[in-house]
Amino acid sequence: MRTTERGLTVDRLREVIDYDASTGHLTWKVSRGRSRAGSRAGNRHCKGYWVVHIDGKNHLAHRLAFALSHGEWPEHEVDHENRQRDDNRLINLRSATPGQNKANTSGGRGISGLKGVSLSRGRYRAQIQVNSKHLYLGTFDTPEMAHAAYQAAASQFFGAFARA
Repeated sequence: MRTTERGLTVDRLREVIDYDASTGHLTWKVSRGRSRAGSRAGNRHCKGYWVVHIDGKNHLAHRLAFALSHGEWPEHEVDHENRQRDDNRLINLRSATPGQNKANTSGGRGISGLKGVSLSRGRYRAQIQVNSKHLYLGTFDTPEMAHAAYQAAASQFFGAFARA
């Protein structure tokens, strides 16, 4: 695990921010500009994530929450298990590789409306992406059969991160 993120140490973070694991809210320990000690830290970003400005740099609130809870910065990414980008409760945050984080998305839903399924020459192709490689799972007569193949592969490759 890393000791700093964008120049911010966990010790410095603990000087300025408190974290309530049950609500997911970060609050200022000190008054800073227009923000007062005890007020909620950060703002919701246009992509739905909370962002907190500390020492001249923006930081994603879920990464701050993870660092405050675990005493170190996450090695890779922090995944929102319920896929709600503004839900930073500790029970909703987990360390994830980029592939695991991507697996926990609704993903691209093509013409079939099902994740991992596309129409190919009048039949339904199932495929999955693992470690940046597309794996062909087969061609099926129905979108449901192709999706079942995708779901089985997702469970095998991604376990608890698999999302249909």
